[in-house]
Amino acid sequence: MACTFYEPAHVAIEQWFGGRQGRPLGVLTLLAGLSATIFIPLTQRLVEDLGWRARRSRWGAVTFTVIGSLVLLVVRDRPREEARAEHVDLRGMYEAMAAGLRRTTRVFWLISAAYFLGLTATFLMLCYQVAYLQDLGFPAGRVAAAIGDTGVISLPGRFSIPVLGDHVRPPLLVTAIFAFPAISALLLFEAGEWWRSTCTSPCSERCCP
Repeated sequence: MACTFYEPAHVAIEQWFGGRQGRPLGVLTLLAGLSATIFIPLTQRLVEDLGWRARRSRWGAVTFTVIGSLVLLVVRDRPREEARAEHVDLRGMYEAMAAGLRRTTRVFWLISAAYFLGLTATFLMLCYQVAYLQDLGFPAGRVAAAIGDTGVISLPGRFSIPVLGDHVRPPLLVTAIFAFPAISALLLFEAGEWWRSTCTSPCSERCCP
């Protein structure tokens, strides 16, 4: 996932745009939100028509062909000075990384722990939300469409937060980013159950008008 998700795109943006990366990062996350709205329902439809194994193999082929072609034909690397050397000293590189870790402060480890715990909790909820909604009686197609809609709902935040990163102190933004899902998770325990009673079967009259 780290080889194909945001990480390589962030590296490319850092190399091309330098210090002020808020706007290109905003465009990247904006397009990612739209992709969820398109591809999550489409993936569910393909699973229903082809089965999950055939769907995965076809998506893999499409991803390899499209992304591979774009990378080879469009993306151009601007390597740092250490990457221009004829011979790369891997041992020296790893020793420098270890030395950097030894010089880290308590703040670095607190931030790392916060990201690890925060993202673990977030992705655990995301991982089980489809099965949870299906257990409540919602059809798989409607679940996929609802989750796809979250991509559209997230668009303002996806664009504005990276742009604000050029003007607002990062600690304030990070705190807000983690505070909102934490509050939402806590509110989930107090959510009413009226909507559950309307979906007692996979496709009841009220659930699937």
